[in-house]
Amino acid sequence: PNPEWFGDAPNLDRVTMQFNTDEGTFLNALQNGEIDGSSPSQYNEDIITQLQDLQNVELSIAEGSVWEHVDFNLGNEWLEDVELRRAILPAIDRQEIADRNFGATYPEIELKNNHVFPNTREHFVDHYEGETQGSGDIDAAIEILEDAGYELDGDTLTLDGEEVGPFRLRSTDTDVRNTSLQLIQAQLAEIGITANIEMTDDLGAMTQEADYDIVQFGWSGTPDFTTNAHQFWHSTSGSNFGGYENEEVDEHSLNSSEAINLEEAADHANAAMEVLVPEAYVLPLMSEPNYFFAGDHLVNVEDNTHSSYRATYNIGEWDIAD
Repeated sequence: PNPEWFGDAPNLDRVTMQFNTDEGTFLNALQNGEIDGSSPSQYNEDIITQLQDLQNVELSIAEGSVWEHVDFNLGNEWLEDVELRRAILPAIDRQEIADRNFGATYPEIELKNNHVFPNTREHFVDHYEGETQGSGDIDAAIEILEDAGYELDGDTLTLDGEEVGPFRLRSTDTDVRNTSLQLIQAQLAEIGITANIEMTDDLGAMTQEADYDIVQFGWSGTPDFTTNAHQFWHSTSGSNFGGYENEEVDEHSLNSSEAINLEEAADHANAAMEVLVPEAYVLPLMSEPNYFFAGDHLVNVEDNTHSSYRATYNIGEWDIAD
């Protein structure tokens, strides 16, 4: 405890933080008393299923602050064609991705239909209502392709006799993203596109160098949304990895970050999305759920999925039960 702290004294004298990336050891460590709880960074259905069967353990699962999305690299000569992007996104089935990853242990998961606001926020607008993007509608995808002059030559998509792609489909190596990329690979094959999966252990370098054609990664959400649109899509942003440029989106994203009140900022953020969605640059998937567990001999220990501190956000209130 900090003797200079001006608030209430903490309940515990000492807390030991252990960092363990070997998920297979979590349960044994808990049962052996080596740890008292954890708020893991990655979702793991196998561990959650086993935790559900344990006595004297509190388990919670809730929507987290990190939302998964699929982006394009517009520096690729094929993917700079908006009609091709508009066809690829309907072929991707977001619900199948969500169900395969989380359906067994968190069936209430919802698809993310707004890039900035969670479904429960007052400024939420459903930008995918009536959209085929992310629907898994292969017929709609093929119709868009045919209207744009693309043709299926057997199982291969072509334009003027040339094969479209293949594309490098990339992400970091996690259980969720592994499953997701395998599904996307199979879904794109249905419209004649070959996507070769390549994992990376350096997400920062991959995105900064735009070393991908199609990529899945996560953005950390925050209630402080005013700069999000500018960070994600403004043409001068260092986080606009795929090179998207649109003057109208630039204007709205800048106005959102400089607005004099939250209502105005939210209106500009949603206006930017109204332009962005039809241009098929990014497809939001879902906010990945987080799980947390702790022995019931602890009190006041709980998860906060919308804080980067997670379960440690109120560490001064932790205590041992009587």
